[in-house]
Amino acid sequence: MIISFSVTNFRSFRERQTLNLHVEQGDELAQNIAYSDKERKIPVLRTAAVYGANASGKSNLLRAMLCAWQIILNSQRFDRNASIPFYEPFALDEESQRQPVEFSLDFIAFGTRYRYAFAYTSSEIVFEELAVYASNKEAILFSRTKGDDVNSMKMGRRLTGQKRKTPFMPHQLYLSVAANTKGSPEVLGTIWDAFNNYVSINLNNLLLPVRANILLETPEGRQKLVNFL
Repeated sequence: MIISFSVTNFRSFRERQTLNLHVEQGDELAQNIAYSDKERKIPVLRTAAVYGANASGKSNLLRAMLCAWQIILNSQRFDRNASIPFYEPFALDEESQRQPVEFSLDFIAFGTRYRYAFAYTSSEIVFEELAVYASNKEAILFSRTKGDDVNSMKMGRRLTGQKRKTPFMPHQLYLSVAANTKGSPEVLGTIWDAFNNYVSINLNNLLLPVRANILLETPEGRQKLVNFL
């Protein structure tokens, strides 16, 4: 479950922008609040609406999420000489055009809260970090910066496994490579599986008729559709 997603220097977003789904005000509808953490201390919205004028960045927010997911799920397959896809920095500023794109995600996977962030140019990953929240305190599992390889990057003591030092190329995410390597820390595979199996981003902007027809087949489904409308 996503707690928050942040994007910096991507398409129309020059400064850091955050979609925050954490319940903080206390005035949300009770039926729209979920608890996915083991201790049920982190209330998160089940649904949220992003609205605004045309060309205000709504689609770019979803596109940023899609790009982040695609890089996480596929960077272990990048060819040696390939460029990192989806490098689209803010183009209306000369300095921003040369700066990395950055994504940051705060989420809960199988009851445990994590924070994952990475930044990249067209040619390399310049920052990558994964942290876990243990006993309400953040603990870094691994962290790398520009130029780091598997021998120079930082690995926390909570990152356990036979093959912690899984080699990666500069334009690949360590998370993606290690998660798909046998014997690597189990937590990395767990997180990658969560991204792969439980996240769906649809940019078609369409409510397909087949979905509505499925709801209409039962009285309960019809009532859900009426409530939504």
